[in-house]
Amino acid sequence: MSSCRNGSVEKARKIKEYVSSVAKLDSSEYGRTVRIRLDSIGKVSEDNEKKIYNIVNDYSRSLLSTGRHLEAIELMENEENILTADNHLEESDIRQLLSIYVGLGAAYDETGMPGIGLDYYSKGLSLTSDTVFDKYRAMLYNNIGVLYNRSSRNDMAEQYFRKSLQINLKTKLKKEIFLNYNNLATVFDEEGEVKKALDASLSGLQYITAEEDPEDFYCTQISLGSLYSRNREMEMARSYLRNGLEHLESVNFVPGRVDAYQQLAKHYLVIDKLDSAECYGNKALKVSQSASLTPLEISSLEVLSDTHAARGEYDKAVRDLKRCDVLKDSLRNEENRLRLKEWEKITSQEFERGKTVNASIAYWWKVCAIVFIMLFLIAVGFCIVRLKSTAKEQARLSREIDRMNREMTSLSIDNMKEHEGIESVLEDLNALFQEIPMKNIGQKTRSRSIIAKLNHISDNATDEFKHYFDKVHPDFYRQLETRYPDLTARDIRLCALLMLGLSTKEISSITYREVRSVESARNRLRKKLGLDLNVNLPEFLRALGRDSV
Repeated sequence: MSSCRNGSVEKARKIKEYVSSVAKLDSSEYGRTVRIRLDSIGKVSEDNEKKIYNIVNDYSRSLLSTGRHLEAIELMENEENILTADNHLEESDIRQLLSIYVGLGAAYDETGMPGIGLDYYSKGLSLTSDTVFDKYRAMLYNNIGVLYNRSSRNDMAEQYFRKSLQINLKTKLKKEIFLNYNNLATVFDEEGEVKKALDASLSGLQYITAEEDPEDFYCTQISLGSLYSRNREMEMARSYLRNGLEHLESVNFVPGRVDAYQQLAKHYLVIDKLDSAECYGNKALKVSQSASLTPLEISSLEVLSDTHAARGEYDKAVRDLKRCDVLKDSLRNEENRLRLKEWEKITSQEFERGKTVNASIAYWWKVCAIVFIMLFLIAVGFCIVRLKSTAKEQARLSREIDRMNREMTSLSIDNMKEHEGIESVLEDLNALFQEIPMKNIGQKTRSRSIIAKLNHISDNATDEFKHYFDKVHPDFYRQLETRYPDLTARDIRLCALLMLGLSTKEISSITYREVRSVESARNRLRKKLGLDLNVNLPEFLRALGRDSV
């Protein structure tokens, strides 16, 4: 037991030395503070191990709150490498690992790579089987709920938030209870239940104070301001928004500042003060760009696009949407690059292990050459182990292929949502141009040019969806087109989404159409396919998909 604890203390010492070396290169005030705090500890022991980790975790949170996400990610991943250098983990090692996984998941999510964030949350959950880690399990549930919320799966998001809230109410962790209520408020707001959202947000506010948690307290004021604005209580909305922004600027909480600017822009857009809306939209864009927070940069551009469209500046609105598409592509490419890098790392480790095994086998062949009977026994044993190893390798490869298929499917759905969103904008613009009398040929030509540009973007998105979908389900499109030539392109895209197992509500969210409209489209599709009412449509399409593999 003593040697195990010595190993845990040694890991804490290495982390202390590593973080101290990073802080020495950090010219910020907080970097200097971290260096002083760590130097004051002296020799690392069991008694001050927890204190070291508290300082280190405070440093990671400081980097994230000031928009230095890439530095925070590098710091936490190197800590993880130190803690997992051997296969033995003490309770204190696990607690620190869980803190790291929560932080890394959030950091990757905020930089636009939620898939990698979910990988870290999953790693964390695998370590929380013991009830002593309930606090971290609740944190992970809460953060997974955030990922579901951002992917418009509010039913699943609410489930995870409530699971987290149940644990936190039992353990009486006020800060975590506040976060759960705040996240539930977001879900209710997106479901159109503004009154319910206000109640949840105000309930959460009772669990924190401005003195102890200024960032969270004033971010909640921004959320409340946004809710009051949607509830048409404009004076109350402005009061909360301005007060929240003033304090968030004073503590320099970058994500909170960007959100405050965006919400103020949306508020002024609602009351038709477009100059103020554009001013705050540009502030949000500038801060998010300087902090390299691409998801916030994208949402800032979307706010500006809405503002330009309200002015009638459709060329600027389209330009902003194009910039959004470019940024989304760059995020996907970066996430794919990081996943490939992790895959190469795993492959390299397995190759090195394979070289070691081969060297060991060669050695035993030489030894067994002296004693023939021993050679025979080892050869038989080796064959058995080899067969088991091959079976395990095949199972692992099968799981990896399944994971990659799921990621490809998710990517294809993202492309579909982009296409449908652009198509929805196209329909609105066409209707708008029909309503607005064009005074001269120049205006007509310009309107046709805008629509042509959007059509080009939409066509590219459609082609990308088909490209990614065909990688996972080859020949599905071809079989549908061959067997049912009367199906339209939209019918075939609906078939693809149903084959993936998406519900009517999820398809409604992806395609920007009313639930009733999707249900009508399903009924029309059933008639075109010649299916009786007792035939399950998604099962029929999945069977067709299996035939295409």
